[in-house]
Amino acid sequence: MNLKDTPKHTIQYPTEKSRYHIYAQNTIFSNEYYEIFREQVKIALSKFTSSVKTRTVYNLLDNNIPILGIIQTDIIYSPPVAVQLKNTNEISSILINNLYIDDTNDGSLFSLVQKIGENLKNIRQEKKVISDLQIYKLEKLEEEKRELQEKFRHAIDWLKVVDLIYFGYLEALSYIAVNKNNPEKIKIFKVAEELVDALLTKILLKIDRSLFDDPITKSNYRLALQFFILTYFLQINKKEAIRILSEHKGEWVEAALENFLPESDDEKYETPYDKEAVDIKTIEKRKRDILEKKEKLKQHYDNLKKDLSKLKIEKFDDIVTILHVLDVINMNKNVFNNYMENMVSKEVYALYFQNYFRFIALMANLNYRTQIFPKLFDIDKTYQKRMEELILNQKRKVIIKPQKILFI
Repeated sequence: MNLKDTPKHTIQYPTEKSRYHIYAQNTIFSNEYYEIFREQVKIALSKFTSSVKTRTVYNLLDNNIPILGIIQTDIIYSPPVAVQLKNTNEISSILINNLYIDDTNDGSLFSLVQKIGENLKNIRQEKKVISDLQIYKLEKLEEEKRELQEKFRHAIDWLKVVDLIYFGYLEALSYIAVNKNNPEKIKIFKVAEELVDALLTKILLKIDRSLFDDPITKSNYRLALQFFILTYFLQINKKEAIRILSEHKGEWVEAALENFLPESDDEKYETPYDKEAVDIKTIEKRKRDILEKKEKLKQHYDNLKKDLSKLKIEKFDDIVTILHVLDVINMNKNVFNNYMENMVSKEVYALYFQNYFRFIALMANLNYRTQIFPKLFDIDKTYQKRMEELILNQKRKVIIKPQKILFI
């Protein structure tokens, strides 16, 4: 695919390593083509029931925010949409990747767009000098343009365009939602935890159906999950993540301690007379045993915290290492990745499980039946809906200004 003649620029979100190289093909379109684009998207919108999604897409269209183009990245997969933000909270463009909306059956949308660009370039060239020959050429070029415009109308899956415009909008709001100094990201953290939990549980129970029957294992699993989200998704350093978790001992350490304690003395005897029959030395020994078990378990968790502090959390599959360190399950990373790819597809796993704001945007988008990612399924409808609500709360902070469509 030759993109040399197409204007290019690069964007990179501060929270992720990969860069997106944007080839904005709208720059070779005339106003006539953008009007066709807008008209076709509005026809597609009329097929949806009125909702936050449809109203949002109408607003973005009226401000010339959505554009078409090609997106290339440093990773193997190209995302379906990329958002450009100015000053963190102003959406300047939502670029739809042509590769995801091609409805030509033979993948010829890209070449069609190139032909459109060449046609418009030739028309401008011929208009510079007026002669009988130029008039004849212009008539031919205008006829060709009408044919190309008709092909353009039928070459795109406009329903997918609607889906991707809204998905891009959710990505922008998600980025703002989890940006630093935003107190609402704590609420999002808890919802994200439940959604990641639902996904991981599907995998872990396939491997061991009785895994969570053991209360200690279940407690350690919650600790692993929270530590993973803090360090991987929220990019909190390990020392600080351990401090946060230690301050909430009631959620994991104390719960585990209680599971180790023997039943109380009162529960051991059927009558008060049985209790009196036990000598003081036996009672004291039981108390020492309880204290010793508490101390051993406390030491166990102190050791686990030391082990956690040594881990390198860089990829989504590092959750496997955390689960192993916390004695939940010993699992091969390749096996885990195969499960994830089979559940959500290789593409979605690579694009949306490697960055927090992209992940939560994906989860919020699950509320709508779309064909963007056909393998995706409802994870938890309640939490998906709640995620969308929390992300949409950020729209009060978003600036959307009418954009000028630039042409060469």
